[in-house]
Amino acid sequence: MDNNSRFKRYLKLDLLPTPWCPGCGNGIALKTICQAFDELDLPKQGTVVVSGIGCSGRSAGFFDLDSVHSVHGRAIPVAEGIKYAHDALNVVVVSGDGDLLGIGGNHLLHAIRRNTNITVICYANEIYGMTGGQVSPTTPHNTKTLTTPQAIRITPLMFSLSLSTVIAFLPALRRII
Repeated sequence: MDNNSRFKRYLKLDLLPTPWCPGCGNGIALKTICQAFDELDLPKQGTVVVSGIGCSGRSAGFFDLDSVHSVHGRAIPVAEGIKYAHDALNVVVVSGDGDLLGIGGNHLLHAIRRNTNITVICYANEIYGMTGGQVSPTTPHNTKTLTTPQAIRITPLMFSLSLSTVIAFLPALRRII
């Protein structure tokens, strides 16, 4: 395998192509995560991916390593449990903004407080896509959705800005993509 395709060792190639909609960024995110794993040379036998529910949560099934597809909003506590039971593992959470910031927002905050040594990768896609287009915590102001036909009037959670500030002070979440 040449250097440009070494990332494929982290994928279940027999499951490709993915079931995501044409134009969806989840496939690009999946490839980018695998490239990061390759660049970090993470051992397949020492890495676990945990995901929640939703389109991006389906990512866990495409990794050719141990993975857990957890219940909605609970990917982070499941990941913490795995990390506490097996500290030597690289534990990576991969899920969407609705799952991690909406339903699972409290778990993210408490993982930060506990300084748990896990990696959280959030697909901030600004919508609950699997349910037909409901507002998520990162949906931009004035966006019309299935649940806000007159447009959302609240300010979205500025995920990257708020978490990058927290990350500067807490080494627990080492890498946020």
